Amino acid sequence: MSPSGIMSSGPINNRESADQRSEPNDQPGSIEGALGEEHSNSATTPPVGSISEQSNDWLKYTDSTFDFSVNYPDTYILWERPDETADSDLLGRVQFLDRVLAESETAALQIPNFSIEVFHLAPSGSLLEWLEAHNVKGTITSIRINEREGYQASLLTLQAPNQFYYVADDERVFRLIPLGMYGERMLESFTVGGASNGQ
Repeated sequence: MSPSGIMSSGPINNRESADQRSEPNDQPGSIEGALGEEHSNSATTPPVGSISEQSNDWLKYTDSTFDFSVNYPDTYILWERPDETADSDLLGRVQFLDRVLAESETAALQIPNFSIEVFHLAPSGSLLEWLEAHNVKGTITSIRINEREGYQASLLTLQAPNQFYYVADDERVFRLIPLGMYGERMLESFTVGGASNGQ
């Protein structure tokens, strides 16, 4: 298995709520693949982070405020829903949506293809304690994303999103919500700065 991919161990617990319909769900193994070398692209710079060009029609988004980066296909754009309501614990959010969907008349109804939500982590708290305190539902499985320990919460429901990935640094929890055909590759590319793995 690739050390830079996503590796999964067995379930830690199952917090599926009784009102959700269940159906079998496979847990991911490792994800392998290289995304190419970074090149500069000064033409596109979002307000919080920066974008650099990657090989194979992929770009790299770097967020200097929350110290993370993720690669994404050039068919996606950084996207913010105009009606997005803020969670009081939420420090920040970055979302990606297919460009065609973002420019459509139904853009406000679309679910992002990939979301990164950033939350505060108490100084002496662990990621697992944070998940318990925030009543995260579903089957909780220990995973690794780019050598950073984390957890996957899997909901056994037909409604998307139903897979949530959590990693942390010393100060923050990152909830990753991948959807669509590029979700796993984006998840594999997600990197938090040089801090310890937050466990």
